[in-house]
Amino acid sequence: PRTAASRRSASRRLLATLPPGCADPQDDHGASQELAELFGALTREPQRQGAPRRGLLARAQVALAQRGSSLASLHPLDHQLLTLVDTLFEAMASGTWMPMPLSDLLEGADVPIAELASGDPTFIDKPWHPGRRLLNEIIGAATDYLDQEGYADQALFRRAEEAIESLGRLAAEPRRLAQLLAEFVGLVEGERERTEKLAERALGEAAARERTNLAHRRVAEVLNGRLAGRSCPLALVNLLERAWCRVLFLAWFRSGEDSQQWRAAIQLLDQLLGLLGDDRPDTELVTRLWGALGERLEEIAFDSFEARRLLAELRGCLAGGAEPSGHPAGTLRALEEARELGDPRLRTVVTSLKLALPGEPAPEGEGEECSLSDIDLSRADSLRVGGWVEFKEAGGERVRARLLGLVQPSGTHVLSDREGGAVRRVSRRRLALAMKEGRLIALDNSRLFEEALEQALGHVAAAG
Repeated sequence: PRTAASRRSASRRLLATLPPGCADPQDDHGASQELAELFGALTREPQRQGAPRRGLLARAQVALAQRGSSLASLHPLDHQLLTLVDTLFEAMASGTWMPMPLSDLLEGADVPIAELASGDPTFIDKPWHPGRRLLNEIIGAATDYLDQEGYADQALFRRAEEAIESLGRLAAEPRRLAQLLAEFVGLVEGERERTEKLAERALGEAAARERTNLAHRRVAEVLNGRLAGRSCPLALVNLLERAWCRVLFLAWFRSGEDSQQWRAAIQLLDQLLGLLGDDRPDTELVTRLWGALGERLEEIAFDSFEARRLLAELRGCLAGGAEPSGHPAGTLRALEEARELGDPRLRTVVTSLKLALPGEPAPEGEGEECSLSDIDLSRADSLRVGGWVEFKEAGGERVRARLLGLVQPSGTHVLSDREGGAVRRVSRRRLALAMKEGRLIALDNSRLFEEALEQALGHVAAAG
């Protein structure tokens, strides 16, 4: 039971919600014992399976009525405390996101929190109170690390349950409460390390895939940039699509854009294109160039028979070469038609090359989100690594995922399921666009308790 001294240290913020002169905090009139008995009755109250749990005030009213009392008989400060905690839990329940493990944990937390706030009024006044820090840690752990199914069997959930149940008993033991906080933080750190290892693996795989895609797109950019709209023999298309694209790809992937390997491969490509446009190519230059092309293909372990065939077919097209039989001289074919006919001497107009490379070409529409402002992009940048988001699929289904991290240099955001496996990769601009259009929202419970407490204090003060 609280003494007059503890009454004198009643929460300043809670006292401020009472009308002036409503009650003297030292004027107990035996209310302390009645409140303690009420907490005991509420703690022993059986839970109704399958039925939504009623608020703290409603349950307190029933428990008091069973003893021939009512809320009006409580000390005004105690009544206000119960109202505050009841409102606090209503505010938390109406938050943006309440995953099932967190909902289950909070369902039985209102009485222990009311007990703690009653026995230690600084719980309401001090944001760094160990009890508040513990609750914030529990909310964060339940949000980030507990499975949606089978969570009741997880050690983290059981420890969180035990910690919540002990809050009321530890109101007068701040040192023990701080120890409980430290123990729970240590447990959460272990879970965080496990999750980070899974995330590191997924990010590594995503980074490798991203680099593969970037290499593919860079090679496609170089080759299409030089050939798109240009007429050339099908033999050149075959060589570039099947063989030389791999030389460029491996040079970029292994050594990067500024490497000698990449620049040399580009230089050989440009020399080849120059020779094909020459009416009277120098025989010695052709011999040296074809030798260099063959050496680079050999370096990447390209099939030697296929390499000789492709180079021989292309050499036969130099300076006009022999016109294919059965086809009018000078006829230009569409690329697909030339491929179907198959004669490497056919001349075609290149639109876009189909490269025999790993990775994905640039998706259609990439870079079209021109209406994004710096503020839109900053919203995407503000997403917390390790935090959760909810995005709306094309079919209307809502999917929740955790932001594992970013892959550079593209700034691609990697999202994962709860087990840490990558579920999708989204560019910064597409993410910003989805947020702008309301198809993606951040799910952040990091300040769920603190914001709900501020809201509850404002509500009970206004209700006065």
